[in-house]
Amino acid sequence: MFSFYLFTYHDHPLLTSSARDISFDHVVVKYENGSNVDVQKIVAIASNAFWIRISHPTITSKTMEELLKIPKFPNLCDFTIKNVPEVFDIEAFYVYMKKNKTTKFNLSFHESISDEYVKRLDEIVDEIIATKEFDYKPAFFRFRGLDYERLWKLDDIFYPESKNH
Repeated sequence: MFSFYLFTYHDHPLLTSSARDISFDHVVVKYENGSNVDVQKIVAIASNAFWIRISHPTITSKTMEELLKIPKFPNLCDFTIKNVPEVFDIEAFYVYMKKNKTTKFNLSFHESISDEYVKRLDEIVDEIIATKEFDYKPAFFRFRGLDYERLWKLDDIFYPESKNH
């Protein structure tokens, strides 16, 4: 059983505005009214961050669109989100990923995603694996149904520096 740490959006700037590495593992940021703060709001305040990891994000269908409006977002070195729900706009992310030359995206999707969503993720993973040379930084994906062989191929692409070639 996991416990979560809570802090308010009011406290968020005090804790993260100058941080370079932010990890919200089992942390939930809430507004004073008790509702969860969306990922893009957390990223926007973390103006000096280069590494952001969030294990229990609050994501909407507009999250990717809103992230792209944040001037600092394209300069992140690493952006990891776990438990990504199906509402996340994978098509908007995919378009951005194909242009991205800076950020290493590591996305682990929630078990509840639909078979249709899994199918689209499979297609994206297969395209990444089939690509011989990249002019962008491919993302690393984890989701139910992704077999170990393709997971390891993604790992080789995403973490080439850790391989002995």
